[in-house]
Amino acid sequence: MKQENPIRIVTGARLHFGLIDVSPPFGGCGVMLQSPATIIQTTSSDRWTEWGEAHTAAHQRRLQAIRQRIACQHDLSPSLPVSLEVVSASSPHQGLGSGTQFDLAASEAILQRLKTDGHFESGCADNTVLDSEIIQAADRGRRSLVGTHGYFRGGFIAEGLTTRTDGCLNQIDAQLPLPPSWRVAICLPDRPPGSSGELVSGDAERSAFQRLPPVSSQTRDQLIQQVIDELIPAIKHERYDQFCDAVFQFNRRSGDLFRDVQGGPYNGDQITDVVRRLHA
Repeated sequence: MKQENPIRIVTGARLHFGLIDVSPPFGGCGVMLQSPATIIQTTSSDRWTEWGEAHTAAHQRRLQAIRQRIACQHDLSPSLPVSLEVVSASSPHQGLGSGTQFDLAASEAILQRLKTDGHFESGCADNTVLDSEIIQAADRGRRSLVGTHGYFRGGFIAEGLTTRTDGCLNQIDAQLPLPPSWRVAICLPDRPPGSSGELVSGDAERSAFQRLPPVSSQTRDQLIQQVIDELIPAIKHERYDQFCDAVFQFNRRSGDLFRDVQGGPYNGDQITDVVRRLHA
């Protein structure tokens, strides 16, 4: 009887504190959270199947694109011999980087399954796959790589603080574990945003970025220095109050980069009011 040997990939969520520019290399910083978790599991199969309590039509579209990229990468049929289960996944459009974490986890689970079953070889001697192969299959990191680097490294991530002109993905400028006693509270609206606070993604998001004015070198430098002089030292010296204040200031200044398309540093009156009341 054939023994199942499931490959299970577990990743958390990403909180983005803000970009430092609205054009390449963008750059920014944020932190990875343990939950809500995205869990993908794969087993061997004679044909492609996908299922799971958390599986959605949006996941189906993402998985189809991932399969096509993997097939091109390794000269395989798009009908990959893998059974994939979406065990859990965080909800989309809530600021948790759900798309990035899902795509990376699914890509790694599929690639590891295929390599373990002998369908291709990669640069690693064992059954693991290269980070670059996973990123290519997931096709992430067009603007920010906080969630991508965070997927592999965890903790606090700062990237794109130095200008790159070679077309490569931004490298990590800082990666730090946060003190284990620190906690994050995630507040989500119980009703759809109003007063111009619409959710923007996909083509609408790309169009919004194209309408934004260029960021001045002075503003970019101020955001970078805030990361270097305030955020990173607060983490290193475990100064929680200083870290919280630095996150608030950085996030508000970064939000101002989007003032022309959202009417202020925050997206709509509802979110603006929530931030004001929480900060007070």
